[in-house]
Amino acid sequence: MEGMIPMSDPEILTIPSVATVGASEAIGASLKAALSTFPNVVVDCSAIEEADISFVQLLIAARRSAKRGGKKLRLKSPASGQLLSILVRSGLVSKESGQSEDDKFWLIEGE
Repeated sequence: MEGMIPMSDPEILTIPSVATVGASEAIGASLKAALSTFPNVVVDCSAIEEADISFVQLLIAARRSAKRGGKKLRLKSPASGQLLSILVRSGLVSKESGQSEDDKFWLIEGE
């Protein structure tokens, strides 16, 4: 079926505890490498202790790139903690939302 993502075990990319602008080059390279190699990439953000908007920007860009390439990028679990705080403060999601495609990416496991 055209446009379908092959069912395969996802590649899990674990983000380090610090996901700030200082780590953005390394995280961006990891995302790019995973998406260039695997059709299905799951980003594990559970180790994040410190993050900033640069990490969110990397994920948005990686998600768009995956979509253009017919690949799938998703979070291992819904955004929480520091990541959720950044998303809410920046206006990218609302804690009460979850209806738009973007909200589902950030807030719904497996989307």
